[in-house]
Amino acid sequence: MAAVSLCKRCWKRNGIAKPAKTEVVKEQDCRLCLGSFLRIADLGSKAVAAIDKSPGAETFSVGTRLTKDSERYEEDVWGIVDLTKAESVKGELNREIGKWVEKNSKYKFNPDPHVRMTVDVMMGGVETQVASIYLYGRYRKLKRGVRQTKKEGSDEQSIEAAIEAPLLKIIKGQKAVLHGCVTGDTKILLNECACNIEDLQNKYSEHEALCYDESKKHLDKSQIVDWFGLKSKAFKLRTRETGREIIATTEHPFFTKGGMIPLANIKAGNFVAVNPTIRECLPQYSTKEILTADQLKKAVKQHVPVIGKGVLKELDKKGLLPLKENDTRVSIFSRLIGFLFGDGHVKVIRNRDVALEFYGQMTDLRTIQMDLKRLGFYSRISNHRSPGSEILDYYGNVKTIKSTVSYRLSCYSKSLWVLLVALGAPVGNKIKINLFIPRWILSSNRLVKQEFLSALLGCEIDKPRLDKRQYNKKSFNTPRFSMNKIERNLDNGLRFIQSISDLLGEFDVCTLPIRKVPYSTRKDGEKTIKLVLDISNEYLNLINMWKNVGLRYCKDKETHSAYALEYLMLKRRVVERRQSLFEKAKKSAKEGRRLSEIHSELNSKLISKKNLWLWLRRSIKKENIKVPNGFPNFDVWMKTAVEGLSDGLVWETVESIEPIGKMKVYDITVPAKNNFFANGFLVSNSGREDIDVIMAGKGRPFVIEIVRPQIRRFDARKAQLAINKSAKGVAAVEALKFCDKNKVEVIKRAKFDKTYEATVEVDKPIAKSDLQKLPNSVALAQRTPLRVVNRRADLIRKRIVKRLDSIWIDKTHFKLIMTTQSGTYIKEFINGDEGRTQPSVSSMLNRKAKCADLTVTAIHSEWLEDFW
Repeated sequence: MAAVSLCKRCWKRNGIAKPAKTEVVKEQDCRLCLGSFLRIADLGSKAVAAIDKSPGAETFSVGTRLTKDSERYEEDVWGIVDLTKAESVKGELNREIGKWVEKNSKYKFNPDPHVRMTVDVMMGGVETQVASIYLYGRYRKLKRGVRQTKKEGSDEQSIEAAIEAPLLKIIKGQKAVLHGCVTGDTKILLNECACNIEDLQNKYSEHEALCYDESKKHLDKSQIVDWFGLKSKAFKLRTRETGREIIATTEHPFFTKGGMIPLANIKAGNFVAVNPTIRECLPQYSTKEILTADQLKKAVKQHVPVIGKGVLKELDKKGLLPLKENDTRVSIFSRLIGFLFGDGHVKVIRNRDVALEFYGQMTDLRTIQMDLKRLGFYSRISNHRSPGSEILDYYGNVKTIKSTVSYRLSCYSKSLWVLLVALGAPVGNKIKINLFIPRWILSSNRLVKQEFLSALLGCEIDKPRLDKRQYNKKSFNTPRFSMNKIERNLDNGLRFIQSISDLLGEFDVCTLPIRKVPYSTRKDGEKTIKLVLDISNEYLNLINMWKNVGLRYCKDKETHSAYALEYLMLKRRVVERRQSLFEKAKKSAKEGRRLSEIHSELNSKLISKKNLWLWLRRSIKKENIKVPNGFPNFDVWMKTAVEGLSDGLVWETVESIEPIGKMKVYDITVPAKNNFFANGFLVSNSGREDIDVIMAGKGRPFVIEIVRPQIRRFDARKAQLAINKSAKGVAAVEALKFCDKNKVEVIKRAKFDKTYEATVEVDKPIAKSDLQKLPNSVALAQRTPLRVVNRRADLIRKRIVKRLDSIWIDKTHFKLIMTTQSGTYIKEFINGDEGRTQPSVSSMLNRKAKCADLTVTAIHSEWLEDFW
């Protein structure tokens, strides 16, 4: 840019002296302001007309939109005249239009306005965003069987509908909203894989969602307790680093550096937390049988000649025989077998006793232990020391092996042992025996294959490491999978590793030829060969490896692979953008444009003039284009990308937020952590009470949003009376008052103690004196209830019943009044759930007790009232 051409107004606004070789032009010819200040009255009158279309609005704010050419020109001017402080054209336009609107209308400027306007200076159009009204209150649910939120396409009663109808009549709003939602094709990260949220409608209770524990800063999993859908206006959020996208409503909270914030309060340039790893979508399962009782007996006959009836009875009781592909536990079996091919040992002791052993770090073994609990089997973890020793290498030279300390998880269940062996787990010394990937895995769906590979590679593959041969630290070393085999069984080892390579190929992961490395000489004189399978370290191949397959049962490797995956996806996006610029440059060159013209036309920091010259003058192929020299190396990128996060989560920058229009959206409730991952973004959800529970007392706190209201001034007390009259017999609202949208997040994340009143029925006569056995308070250990243990994490939750009172009714009935911590299983506390809740009312009274009906009499939200 040889000279600067500006109007007098633009020179004055920036407070700069005219440099040499400049030109002063008329305002209407100025490339910077485009003569927009000559049209203030016209633009201001259009802004007033736009506010007039929003009845009830009293305040406004103004934003403007210029052409991209004007914005780029402004940056060029600032660079040429070396300005460090300057006011943009937009800043002055916003102020001037705002002053005109205030002077010529009844509306007043406010930074938190009723109407936000964006004025398109060139086209003359005005976009408006009408601020919602937020009301806080408490509701009581007076009828059982009533949902909290509306269900799309259903006429079922709900608290949301009962409150919404009279409010919309008074305020004349577009709709009322209690929850934030995402679109149906949004992928929710489950414990095993990803699933479109709309596909969870009838099976959400069968799965656990992946979530994030903010206090402990690690990934966790939680049951899904509810699902719903509705129609609402949605927006698309896109990130700069990887182009990750999600469509959500404005009230849906995202995890940012400032905590959970609704989408409406997020702007371009803000950071949002994402999980780079999105596994395969939930497949369509078939009902074919993987294993029957007869097949099981035949498969293990060589190891255990006789299988007792107790083994088959236990497997039948757990619903594991016959085992079908549509059983959600099949994924667990697949990854357990994968681990046993690596750092596991399937033992037979004296032809009678058996054992399953898993070796690794404590964190990883606890994950395996939790999977075994989900299957219903007990295991224990102990220290394991491998003493130092001296061995002979392949050529007879002495090598010293240092002692190591790790952990061992042991399971002595014969039922599980028999089942895993029948499914193909290797028995004995894997260096000597023949190894084969189980046929049922090879013929199963992609998720089962993925679980097998990810667990096996989690044991045996290298942790992602930077290529030390390159000083820029922008590439990664070749990951290696290896195993040892004695020479006389080398052919089987080669076939097994080739089958691993073929399986990786199904996930678009390329491998190099298998290498044979002489390794050791055993005590019995047999020599072993290390077979090495190298995975191509081409960055697109590594993306497929860590994204399509991933790693399991090794947290350290899993976390580092997530960071490496995010970095390489950023690298891919930059390369793709440069390749796009390359094609544009080639096209412009063919049209006869000069180098400087092409560079100015591309206007990108991703390409310098020198690079552009090389592209045009040399025969460079599109596929050979790499990241620019200024691209950060991995270590530099990590310093800011993971700051304050852990367990593989990274920050991505919001590039844009665009309106999409009205569409069907969905939400789920994950009560344990109140968050989940949608398209990789960490987002929040909302809690709600069970559909069959009465909500009495002062009621549950809530915030309801009225979208595009036409009336902003009204009496909240009269609105409350209208709601209670309309919802008579279903719900009642108290303490209704105005609040701001920041209170939405407080309500969504709040956890309260609750007081219940339950009618209890017992199987044996009970006297008033018997009730004295019940303590005034009690600490509980509640294992996941039997009714959901097959589809939810089998955990032991510590809860406290802070108050416990009883009232005798008759010989077989009495009332319990109890105050408990949030998340206590009340019905299981009463009936004991076959000993899974300890202690229970049943155990303390020595009678079978059950809950006849249950009412929430109080939610202890006093601190929230003080907060308000």
